[in-house]
Amino acid sequence: MLKRDYILRIIQELFAAIDKLLHGDTRQLTERQHDLESMYTMLGHDAQFFRSSTKEEILETLTVFREDYVQRVEMLAEIMYADAQLFIGNYEVRREIIAKSLELYTYVDEHSDEFSITRVQRIDELQKMLAKYQY
Repeated sequence: MLKRDYILRIIQELFAAIDKLLHGDTRQLTERQHDLESMYTMLGHDAQFFRSSTKEEILETLTVFREDYVQRVEMLAEIMYADAQLFIGNYEVRREIIAKSLELYTYVDEHSDEFSITRVQRIDELQKMLAKYQY
């Protein structure tokens, strides 16, 4: 019970940090991207690993977090969502980050025991973002 409460608190703090990063942070973009990179490393790998891996490879990598596996997948989905918001560069890479975040959120929605209106809204938002990138 305490471990679950601890994980939920970590997730809440991560989401608050990402929200601040996207909406309330006045620092330079490079500093915010650096903070985002450190959030990726909380899950055991750098941003490039998660950007270049398939959904299946990512899910396999996160199995080390047995008890809070689905929550860690959701954390990564949110980090990738923020990454897509801040990413400047290759159009195709940004589209892939959006698509991967959507895949991970969809996975969480299908496997979580808890309903989240925020998650449903995020999935809808990502679908709209991805639609802008369709050819």
